Order: sequence, then structure tokens, then C-alpha cells
Amino acid sequence: MSEKRRSAHIEDLDKLPKMLVYRYNFMMALQKLFSFKEVILYGIAGLTSVFVLGYSIHMLIGGMVSPATERWVITIACFICIVVIAFMAWDVARLRKKQSAKKD
Repeated sequence: MSEKRRSAHIEDLDKLPKMLVYRYNFMMALQKLFSFKEVILYGIAGLTSVFVLGYSIHMLIGGMVSPATERWVITIACFICIVVIAFMAWDVARLRKKQSAKKD
């Protein structure tokens, strides 16, 4: 993006509602870490992993414990899965950043 076009684009942010500005800043920060294709790929992999994990736990312990206990176990396991996937994505971004710094 040319410098003139970028500066004009950033000046337009003052006219937007704050929520859109926050979303824009968040997307720009994400873009520095990952490409758009990677975000989609990690998102799909993460969602399917959490879904399969939750369903697997349901099939494993469903009927052996109360429904409330089953929901708690699924919730805790899915939360741990989300944390692990987020850590893996963060680690990939960190390693890629180090590699790009070495190239420069």
C-alpha cells in the first residue's frame, strides 16, 4: 500500500465509530502475525477440533454421568483445547517472526 494512500486511509478512521476502529486495529495486528489464509485455516481447524472433542466426550461419558456433569466435563475439555490451539498458533507466529527477522 502506498504511503499516500495509507495515510489517507488512516485519517478516515477518525470519522468511523470506535467499534469499527477497534476492529480495524485488531485486524491489522492479526495481519502482521498471520496471513488471511492462515487465520481461516487455523479457525476451521480449531472449530472442528473443538467440535470433535466435545462430541467424543459426549459419546464416551454420556449416560454414565448426569447431564450437568457431562456439560461441565465437555466445557472444561473444550476450553483446554481452545487454549492449546491458540498457543500453537501463537508459537507458529512467534517462530515465523524470528525467521523473518533473521532474513532481514
